[in-house]
Amino acid sequence: MTRYILHGDGDNFFASCLIAKYPSLRGKPLVVGAERGMVTALSIEAKAIGLARGMPIFEVRARFPEAVILSGDYKLFAQVSRRMHSLIEQTTDAIEKYSIDESFADITEAIEKRRSSPEIIGKEIKERTFIQLGIPISFGIAPTKTLAKLVSTSSKPNGFRVAMTDKELSPILSEVPIEKVWGIGRRTAIKLRARGILTALELRDAPVEILAHFASPIIDIQKELRGTIVHPINKEGALQQSMISSLSFPATTDRTFIHKEFIRHIEHVCARLRKHEAVGRTFTIHIKNSAQELRSETCVLPQHANTPGTYIDHFERLFTRLIKKGERVRTTGICISDIIPQSAANTSLFDHRDVRENEIYATLDQLHKRGLEVKTGTGI
Repeated sequence: MTRYILHGDGDNFFASCLIAKYPSLRGKPLVVGAERGMVTALSIEAKAIGLARGMPIFEVRARFPEAVILSGDYKLFAQVSRRMHSLIEQTTDAIEKYSIDESFADITEAIEKRRSSPEIIGKEIKERTFIQLGIPISFGIAPTKTLAKLVSTSSKPNGFRVAMTDKELSPILSEVPIEKVWGIGRRTAIKLRARGILTALELRDAPVEILAHFASPIIDIQKELRGTIVHPINKEGALQQSMISSLSFPATTDRTFIHKEFIRHIEHVCARLRKHEAVGRTFTIHIKNSAQELRSETCVLPQHANTPGTYIDHFERLFTRLIKKGERVRTTGICISDIIPQSAANTSLFDHRDVRENEIYATLDQLHKRGLEVKTGTGI
């Protein structure tokens, strides 16, 4: 049975949220990221004059005096994100909140119940989100998540497109470079290009003998490009197999800064685990250096956990092994996997400190739910 998968992606999301809140910024080259010392988001006008993400703020001030530079309002961004997801949920509860500015949703049942079409349902969602949020969001509808993401990207900025048939999809896929396909990294893209696969269309149509040289994720991507669902909608509340946090910044050798960024990642992912009443056990940290080299270190914890202290104990050892002296690092990230419901964890393994830390973070989580911002010692 054909499914209708919708993908919504906020255009220049952080900048758009600030423009919606402060209409006087409309039409100006807006830069977000003053608090981090680097550009994290841009308006269309800022991109048009040559600004780019990752650029140091001091360079922006020196070269682009006309730019408006603001700090990120992360409370605002989170509020708009929640509202965006909830507006899509008015049409279907089969929604996956993929990131702060992206959602996937299966609108098949809504189409069938109303005896409608993907064009009508999709345009209703687009109109609803724009009227109530005032930010541009591009939407695409296709048979799988991978295809829907490519279709919505092809409709940017602030567009809407439905592509369900080979006739509709092939021209879109032919314009997508292989490295722009969701799930394909730089090294894999180089290997695919070496075998003559340059676009998403060529990957979709590649013969089995060529892809036999690649791992199963590439086969899964090809299936999705051919319209077969491999990655179903992960509904809110469904437990993820892994949770990731990653951030890029201007390349630096400052180990103290890099260390703090890792701690922030740990606190962020642990907060997500607790929100889902889940615990993880396999812990991986990774970096990308100025030469674009990606390296990682992994360990397995003695027991499942969802509070930072346990992970930080093991992180210190991994950090020492991972970071080379004088290395210029531009990306840090962590992944916590082997995730299970907290109720299924063997709590008898927790020592006294684990129990105490769980009690502390349970209190902090309750305060956060009430809108009180409380910083922990590890993240300061």
